[in-house]
Amino acid sequence: MVYKLALVGLCVACLTPSLAAAAPAGKPAAHASLNLNNVKKALESGDEAQALAALDEIEQARERGAAPLVDALLTRGASSTLLLRAIAVAGSLGEESSSAALAPYVKHRAPEVRHAAAQSLLHTKGKVAVQALRDALRGSDPTLRGTAADGLGALGAKEAVPDLFVVLPKEVPEAAGAIGTLCSGDDCKKFLGFLGKLPFDVMQSGFLPLLLRTSSDVPDALKLQLIEQLRRMATPKAGEVLATALATYPTSGSSKVKARPQREKRRTMSYTRSLCLLSLAAFATGCGAASVNSSQGFNADWQNDGGRSIAAIEQRLHALPAVPNARVVVGLTDTGLSGASLDGKSHWVHAGKEASPPMIAGSLVIIAEGDQVVALDASSGSKVWSIGNRGLGLRGAANDGTSTVLVLADTHKSLFWGISASGAALGSAETSSALGSPAARGGIGFVPWSNQYVSALDIESGNESGRLLMREQVSQALNYGGQIYFGEKGLLRLDEKVRFASTNQASHVTLPKLALPGKPDWLGNGLISPTSEANARSKIRIYAAPATAPSGELSLGGGTFVASYFRVVFGLDSKTGALRWVRAMPADIVGGAAAASGFVLCDASGKVWSLDSTGSSAGTLDLGSKIRLCAADTGAQPVTGTPAHGALSAQIAQALDELEPDMAEAERYLVAELGKLEDPLVTKTLIDLSSSPRIPPELRDETRRLLGLRKNGTDYMLTALARHYDFVSGVLLAPPVGPLADALAASNETRAAPLLAKHLNDPANSADDVAHAARALVKLATAAEYEDLRTFFALYRATADDEALVAAAVACAQAMLRVGGEAGRAVVERAAQDPLTQSDVRRALPDILAKPPAAAHAAQAGAAAAAVATENPAKAAGAR
Repeated sequence: MVYKLALVGLCVACLTPSLAAAAPAGKPAAHASLNLNNVKKALESGDEAQALAALDEIEQARERGAAPLVDALLTRGASSTLLLRAIAVAGSLGEESSSAALAPYVKHRAPEVRHAAAQSLLHTKGKVAVQALRDALRGSDPTLRGTAADGLGALGAKEAVPDLFVVLPKEVPEAAGAIGTLCSGDDCKKFLGFLGKLPFDVMQSGFLPLLLRTSSDVPDALKLQLIEQLRRMATPKAGEVLATALATYPTSGSSKVKARPQREKRRTMSYTRSLCLLSLAAFATGCGAASVNSSQGFNADWQNDGGRSIAAIEQRLHALPAVPNARVVVGLTDTGLSGASLDGKSHWVHAGKEASPPMIAGSLVIIAEGDQVVALDASSGSKVWSIGNRGLGLRGAANDGTSTVLVLADTHKSLFWGISASGAALGSAETSSALGSPAARGGIGFVPWSNQYVSALDIESGNESGRLLMREQVSQALNYGGQIYFGEKGLLRLDEKVRFASTNQASHVTLPKLALPGKPDWLGNGLISPTSEANARSKIRIYAAPATAPSGELSLGGGTFVASYFRVVFGLDSKTGALRWVRAMPADIVGGAAAASGFVLCDASGKVWSLDSTGSSAGTLDLGSKIRLCAADTGAQPVTGTPAHGALSAQIAQALDELEPDMAEAERYLVAELGKLEDPLVTKTLIDLSSSPRIPPELRDETRRLLGLRKNGTDYMLTALARHYDFVSGVLLAPPVGPLADALAASNETRAAPLLAKHLNDPANSADDVAHAARALVKLATAAEYEDLRTFFALYRATADDEALVAAAVACAQAMLRVGGEAGRAVVERAAQDPLTQSDVRRALPDILAKPPAAAHAAQAGAAAAAVATENPAKAAGAR
């Protein structure tokens, strides 16, 4: 209904042209000349009512000679009410000399003040006004950017045309009108090139100014081109532009240009009338209408034998050759499996609907498919055997080079089952206890259960021939390079020390305790049957391999392990857990394995990455399709590459740059690690993060905190301070001025003074950042920064509306006393006596004035705090 009514209104306007035009308002008659001395006294009285009355008199009298008095008030500063009135009066007088006094207020933190200042600059004009409006076009206030664009067109600022083109497609439609007013030649052609690419409403304000210009810098051919483009649009809005151009075209303009809209008017009006009649009609219409052995193994009444039985088994197996698993990687795809040897010599595909992830067991790959357990040749993917699963899920599999051990389970029972090389059933044992993932060696299957036992079962018979008692949680038995290990949180090796496991004296290795993103598991709970469905836990894992150090001590291969968090991989020291390297991968890591030194990792795209212990690439494979999960085994052979991954600080910086915002947990971890490093590059990275729009606010706060503590990277800090929010250049976050100010002041870096001073009067900076900058300038400022200090003090000594601005104003007063000589002292003394000075600021100034410059710095913070406490005791008590 609203749309229809609007259309009716448009049609009525089109079919019944207006016959009346507004007459320009007349100017009020000038009053008698003012007594400027009396006006000056009133403006300097500190009495807001007297000053407002004096400003009214100036405006009514239109006394241009009073402009310097208004400028002086603006230069001194005043209350918000008085400032707004003075800004308006300065605009009404229209003296170009007033632009210098108005310009700083375009950057005032109060929106109403800066908007009023920009409007007045349109009347005072001049180079200063143009520059102030160009600066406003780059600022963070959208409304002010529109006013600035209009103003630049009105002031004939041709030098601003490039900037206007930049902001035109960035939600500053007022730029179109300015461009239409200012462009010439190629710039006008460029403007017409946006027609059809940007919404008509954005472009519209530039068409009439361009068509109505009679100067030679807009050729007739260009105007005729615009007229033709508007005609072809055949819309009411385009027709309205053409009709208005005809009605208002200057008599001194080109006859060719004037003739074209006359012809198009008839066509457009006919089209518009037809459209309107149809619309009105529509409006009117719309208004109307084998056997199982269950007696021998897993006996809960077993008595601890002091490690004798497991030691006897270890002794029997000790001399046997190691049988490592095949060096392959197998990915689970939507249609089955995709496998490859790590040397890249073989690649195979197996079609099927898998009910489990692939499990590498010796030279086989074991999977569950429907009601079958299937064994595939790891090198070719061909089926070796299959056997019914007895209605149970596949929990784990192992192979000793001849026979296979399966653990099958559901929520009520578990089954240990030996399978021959041909797929025939061998020994088995069933229990109501939950069995974990098995390992096999020399005809013995090792099966964890009840979180503390590992039973050694004969694969042929299913009988238990020995048992290990561990004093830590155990649910996994594993084959690393032909050696057998047991555990869950850590690993215990099957060697000559295994008999001492119950007294915690066996060969054992564990990971350092760490708080890593996502809390990844290393081995995981082997009592839970793995699923073929991908989930977050499959992407948040630890990969570590046990290895024997030269001393014979059990350690982790290569001295490192890795933790994955989706697509980020952290390389960590195996003893301390310290971050050694980091990489952001192209896709999420969904599986892999640790080698004796280095790692093999699969990403979700099907790419397989070999990384050495430093994180450097040692080659890649491609499984040929996307994968949900993968299993890999390195056969305990090392992965070797060429270390060339760069310094840790650079690695962290690169990883942070590549991560998406939803990786906040990884980003927090990396930022914390970054803060521990002394590398100057860390400072640059913290600056970049603090200024990045994609970083979550809480993480940005942490980067700022760490940045304020930095003691090196000074050149990076200075470079950052030279940057300001700039809408035209696309810099849409101000630098972290507050932390930079703290760090540079702590290092007594005087080169920062002019940069910090410029940030005082930039409203894109937070009030808190400005306060930190002002406090730093108390220490760092020189006489060269006096004018910036004085400007800030003038703008806010009477308008500060929060504690941060109060603190900043008081700090600027302190800095002026130190670097401003007698002039600076006079400004502060006058403010201390002025009733218009904000109360907290005014109370702090006498104490500062009473101190010598060196001592006043120490007194400044206390004076400001005391002023706040007097004004608001409850708030001060809360701060304490």
